[in-house]
Amino acid sequence: MGDVRNVYDEPKDRVLLRTPDVYQTEVDAGVEGYSDTLLSVVANFRNAGRPEGFNAQSMAGKSKRGEVACRLFAVVVPAAEADAEAGVGMSAYAGAVAGTGASAGGAADVLQRFVIERAGFKTRGCLAMTGCASVACSMIEGRTLDAALAVTTEDIRAALDGVPEGKANTLYFAVCAIRGLVGDFLAREGATRAELDAAVPCEEYSVPCMMCEHCSLRDMRVEMLVDEERVEEERAELRALAAVFDDVRAQSASSELVSPARWEEQEWVPAHLSAEDFEMLVYDHLEAWRADQAEGEGASLAAAEAADASLAASAGAQADGRAEGAGADAAGAASASAGVASVPANASPYASRSVGVPRLFVRAAGAEASALPAMPETKRSIEPPAAAPADAGLNIPEGFELVQLEGEWVLLETGEAGEPTEPAEIEVDPAHIEALVGARSYYLYDSSIMTDAYAHWAFLAAEDNPLVTFADCVREDARVYPRPMARSSFANPPFRMSAEAVEAAWEASRAHADYADLERIEASNGDVYFFSTTYLSPERACALAEWDAVERYLSV
Repeated sequence: MGDVRNVYDEPKDRVLLRTPDVYQTEVDAGVEGYSDTLLSVVANFRNAGRPEGFNAQSMAGKSKRGEVACRLFAVVVPAAEADAEAGVGMSAYAGAVAGTGASAGGAADVLQRFVIERAGFKTRGCLAMTGCASVACSMIEGRTLDAALAVTTEDIRAALDGVPEGKANTLYFAVCAIRGLVGDFLAREGATRAELDAAVPCEEYSVPCMMCEHCSLRDMRVEMLVDEERVEEERAELRALAAVFDDVRAQSASSELVSPARWEEQEWVPAHLSAEDFEMLVYDHLEAWRADQAEGEGASLAAAEAADASLAASAGAQADGRAEGAGADAAGAASASAGVASVPANASPYASRSVGVPRLFVRAAGAEASALPAMPETKRSIEPPAAAPADAGLNIPEGFELVQLEGEWVLLETGEAGEPTEPAEIEVDPAHIEALVGARSYYLYDSSIMTDAYAHWAFLAAEDNPLVTFADCVREDARVYPRPMARSSFANPPFRMSAEAVEAAWEASRAHADYADLERIEASNGDVYFFSTTYLSPERACALAEWDAVERYLSV
């Protein structure tokens, strides 16, 4: 037979094929039951291996009770007619289905636009698998994709004059591999899972599906489904993050901090995350956003410094000595200004503060009234969103709804249930959101709405540690103003501590050396004040307390 491979040279009871593309695993199987046509195909098999430039591949087979598998490869090109009429390129799938969605007609149109120019195979298992793969490649070469999908097990069986009893699975594997080949090409060209289902339907629980332990088309669908679910999970996370940050701004306008416990109460935790996972997601998102901002500011500063240096060099080359001096002064001033601008304007000194003192007391339930001015107000308030202009007399097209997004009214397409479809992009804006880390949780606020000082006080109150709250506030008043702090001031929001709770905190502080600087004094009218000897002398503290409690009102 010349150069043609002849399997009959092997002993009849031990027929082996060992090539880079064909590997016979049934080493003890003979040729009994194989038709002469099938053996001839095996002896003269063609199309083995990966054709150069292949852009689609697939696999079908099994591993249990002996490995039998078939891999197909193909070079798919545009059909000559479509190429001549419209110049369809290799990535034209998306264009072909544009406007048709996942309809059967649109998918069929795509399948007719492309032709399998060359095909190749690799097999493992028995001679029947090799014969089926070789015939399958010969049948689909030169055919359009829809014609390739029309190849059946009976077509391959007839071309081989049958397969031995017990080898019918190889017929199904070959057909499944053809379907997987078409599906792989469509997926590479951008087909969605719905479009893939329309073009190459998945025949679940069919004989081929049940016989195939390994099916690249099935695996591809599973991967697409997983990707779709992950995309939806990511969108759910973005929706939840957007809701959280919007709520932080709203609560900041109401002088309230936000802790992660609120998100579970509001049912904002995505279904695929636990409350703890979502808590970490919010915190990690904030940290990543801050890192990106810092990197951007660093790059801007470097660019500004480079521009200043270039400007100074240019001025030095073109001006006289005095102009050079003036240019240097200007460059120095600009550089200093850039340096100041690089410091975050809303950086909070309490952003990484951690309260580690043991919890000694429970905050009192009641709060005594105070005639003293309240704690500092927040910076600004958030106006509630305007109501939808239902009676504005607008002619809204059918299938659309007027929705307010970011302060503007826009038309959004409605879904089947009449609900507006979600915008393609979900904006998550963590700008100005600051985190205060405590012993038990962290707390968020918007620093453009709530002052850092008030946020710090609210943080101390939320941590519910009267001793730390008492000591921190007394020291802060003595250091910043300086002045002693009236006991009645603790009754104000956000502390709302009763006089008994304040006295309990004072007594607790006397038992700790860390709070030895704290002192208690009384004005002549009996009002109680506290101060820190680190910042105020006892004489000055007494004088200030007397003026605040008595003399200030006598001067009115």
